[in-house]
Amino acid sequence: MESLLDITVCSSDIDLNGHLNHVRYVEFMERGRKAWYELIHFPLESFHSEGIMTSIVNINMNFRRECHEHDALQVVTKPVKVGRSSYVFDQTIINSDQLVCADAHVTCVIMDLATRQSTSVPDKLRSHFPSE
Repeated sequence: MESLLDITVCSSDIDLNGHLNHVRYVEFMERGRKAWYELIHFPLESFHSEGIMTSIVNINMNFRRECHEHDALQVVTKPVKVGRSSYVFDQTIINSDQLVCADAHVTCVIMDLATRQSTSVPDKLRSHFPSE
């Protein structure tokens, strides 16, 4: 199940070159992952009550197209792979012309809050990833 998050670029998102700051692409994708967790009814806020947390261990991002102030964007977040303690999303930011502005392969790991060590991906999260 993929999630879709609509975002409009505002003036504070723009850098000195007059386009979307590269950091904002990362932030928009973070908001897209948060929307995905909410879509599957396992919001990030509930992780702590499970005694776990999630942490990004790798982001491989391609910047494909400039975005500008007032651009309407959509962040597409799709679960693609799950392992014992890690899982991977493919994320894409597209503009109103359906052109890809950025795409990323994001790897997350589940960690035990007390030990700060990796632990198994909970079944309620695992069940939303394709089986191998």
